[in-house]
Amino acid sequence: MKISSLFKKTFLLLSIRAFGLSITFLIALFIAREYGADATGLYYLFISTLTGLSIIARFGLERTLIKYVSQFDNTTEKHKIIGLWKKSINISLIVSISLILLLQTLAHINLLTDQLIKNKQVINDISISLVPLTIFFLTAATFRGLNKLILANILETVFLPLVFFILIIIYSNFKLVNFITASYTTATIIIAILSIILIFNYFKRNKENTNYNHKSLIKTSLPILAINLTNFISDWGATIIMSSSQSLESIGVFNICLRLTSILSIIMLVFSNILSPIYSREHAKGNTGYIDNLSRNSSFLLNLIGMPIIVVFFMFPKEILSIFGDEFINGAQALQILVISQLFNFLSGSSGYLLLMTGHQRRLMTITIFVSITQLIGFIIFIPSHGILGASVIILFSVFTRSSLSIYLCYKHLNVLTLPLPINLFKKV
Repeated sequence: MKISSLFKKTFLLLSIRAFGLSITFLIALFIAREYGADATGLYYLFISTLTGLSIIARFGLERTLIKYVSQFDNTTEKHKIIGLWKKSINISLIVSISLILLLQTLAHINLLTDQLIKNKQVINDISISLVPLTIFFLTAATFRGLNKLILANILETVFLPLVFFILIIIYSNFKLVNFITASYTTATIIIAILSIILIFNYFKRNKENTNYNHKSLIKTSLPILAINLTNFISDWGATIIMSSSQSLESIGVFNICLRLTSILSIIMLVFSNILSPIYSREHAKGNTGYIDNLSRNSSFLLNLIGMPIIVVFFMFPKEILSIFGDEFINGAQALQILVISQLFNFLSGSSGYLLLMTGHQRRLMTITIFVSITQLIGFIIFIPSHGILGASVIILFSVFTRSSLSIYLCYKHLNVLTLPLPINLFKKV
C-alpha cells in the first residue's frame, strides 16, 4: 500500500472515528455535567466490568476471525467464512452463559467489589448485555477481515454510541434509577440484531456452511485471549481495583482522564485495523521488506497526526477537564501522566499488531502477561494509598515496558523496525 493511499484511507476512517468519538464525548459530558462524578464513576464501573466479561466471552476469536477471514476472502475458500463466523458465535455463547451464571452467583453471595455489591442492578444489566455485545463484536471483526473497514467502524464507533446516547436521553426522562446501564443494555441488543442481519445479507448467496473444528479455533484463539485480558488490565484494571477502595467520584475523575487520552488510542486503532490484514497477507507471501517499509511509514504518519493532540493535552489539562465540571479538575496531573504514556505507544507504532498477524502471538502474549501482572500488582499496592495518581504512574511504566519489548521482538524475529524513521538503521544484512 502506497503512503498516499494509506493516508486517504486513514483520513476516512479517522473521520468516522472522530464522529463516533464526539458522540462518546457528549455522552461522558452529559453524564458528568448533569449527574456528577458519582454517576460518571458508576457508568465506567459498569462499562469496565462488561468489557472484561465480553473479552473472556469472545475468547480471542475476534482476532482469529480477522486473520483467517482476510486470508479466505477473494480466494476459492471464501465459502468458509460464514462457517467460521457461526462456529465462533457458538463458542462465545457457551462461554457467555457460563459467565452470566458465575456473575449472578457471586452477586448473590456478595463476593464482588464493594461498589458492585452496592449497585446490584448494574449486575443484572451486565448479564443482559453480555451476549448481544459479544455477538456484535465478533460480527464486526468478520467485516474487518472482509476489508469492510468503513462498515465495521460505523457500527462500532458511530452506531453503538449514537443509539446509546439517544436512549440515555429517553430513559432519563422516565426517571429510571439505572437509566445509564439500562440504555446501554438496550443499545447492545439493537446493534447485535443489526449486525446479524448485515452478515447474513452479505452471505445470502452462499449456502455452503463449512463446519469448523472448535478445538482448532480455541487453540488458535487462546494466546489472543490472554493478550486481550492483559490489555483489559491496562485499560480497566485500575477501575476494578478502585471499586474496592476508592469512591465513585474518584473512579469517575480517573476514567474521564483515561478516556480523554483514549482519543490517541483510537488513532492507533485505526492504523492497526488498516494494517493488520495487510501484515497477515504480506507475511504469508514473505514480503518482509515491504512490511518493514510500511510499518515505518505508517508509524511516521501516526506520530504526525497524534503529536499535536499530545502537546495540547499536556499543556492545558485543567482547562480541558473543567469542561466536565469543577469536580474533575483535580485529575489534571493524572491526565498529564497518562498523556506521556500515550507518547510511548505512538513511538512503538503498530508493533503489537505486527507480531499478532505474523505468527508471533505467543511471544506477544508472554510480554503482555508479564507487563500486565506487574501492572496489576502495582495497582493493588499503590491505588489504595495514592489513588488516581498511583494508577496513572503504574500505567505509564507499563506502557513504556510493553512498547519497548514489542519493538525489540519485531526487530529480532522479523527484521522490521516500527519506529517512525525514514530508513531501518538497524536492518540485518
